[in-house]
Amino acid sequence: MATPATREQLKQYALRTLGKPVIEINVDDDQLEDRLDEALQYFAQYHYDGVERAYLKYQVTQTDKDRVKSPEGDSASSVTKNSVTTNFTEANNYIIVPESVLAVTNIFPLSDKHNNNLFDIRYQLRLNDLYDFSSTSIIHYDMVLRHLDFLDHILVGEKPLRFNQYNNKLYIDMDWKNDIQVGEYLIIECYRKLDPTVMTDVYNDIFLKRYVTALFKRQWASNLKKFNGVTMIGGVSLNGQTLFEEALKRAGQVVIMVRDMPKSENNPLTFLQIKDRIEDALQSYKDQIEIIKVPNIANIIYGRDVGYKVEKIDLDKEIESISATKIRAEMKEQGKIWEIIIY
Repeated sequence: MATPATREQLKQYALRTLGKPVIEINVDDDQLEDRLDEALQYFAQYHYDGVERAYLKYQVTQTDKDRVKSPEGDSASSVTKNSVTTNFTEANNYIIVPESVLAVTNIFPLSDKHNNNLFDIRYQLRLNDLYDFSSTSIIHYDMVLRHLDFLDHILVGEKPLRFNQYNNKLYIDMDWKNDIQVGEYLIIECYRKLDPTVMTDVYNDIFLKRYVTALFKRQWASNLKKFNGVTMIGGVSLNGQTLFEEALKRAGQVVIMVRDMPKSENNPLTFLQIKDRIEDALQSYKDQIEIIKVPNIANIIYGRDVGYKVEKIDLDKEIESISATKIRAEMKEQGKIWEIIIY
């Protein structure tokens, strides 16, 4: 499905992008799930559309008041070093927030300046000074409000808060005994990650789709690089990395030439497919390699000294004894359909 709306549809979309079912993707389903979890976590942590700003309302309970009583409710700990023991206590002045919350930015002021009743100073200012907005200037009114807000900031201040998403505890450093009472509310401004099972459009995000595909591709390459000593169809050897690294030591740069062979039972991969898989296997050397297509070469002939060498690199006997022709013959005898074993 081109527009994934579930976790499974996103997974299948990424696998089809990599070539499934035409090509066997050698990755276990548990590995795919791990990479999908990794992509969703990265999306929530770093993508602008992975989170939303929210305002959570929390009603203070008697349990909260009892827990933050000091010293009765404090947590105790001790540290011993060089025969010296130091004891510490820490106030439990926190509330638990949902696991989806990634950051807390503010708690709205808990003073009474927001009470719009008869005894509120702003109500009295409007009652006495403002008959309507056309009969008098509101400059004085605005200046008085700014002055009151400044006094509130200096004399009362904002409530200091501390939060870490991994323990889900929001510490509010205030006088819990006098600043707030049981039944009153805390309004918490925070950022929380989106739940893709509810907001299914997340699965269709273009960045997430490409990132999931890239992680699947990396896992695929990582798995198949473990198959050392196997030659793939078309004559490309999984031990080509050994040869590549040896060549890189000598020259610092490597051009890998892939013969342009007609597609057949013995050569089911196109040049672009082979190139893509070699690049996956050698991605850490991407700035030092170039892969080009060459005709079906039979001989390399040169005359005078041309400034470069045609050199053979001797590998160990186990690697040099690998025969792609022999492997294909054995697979055919066993009645196997050509398995695409790649980097």
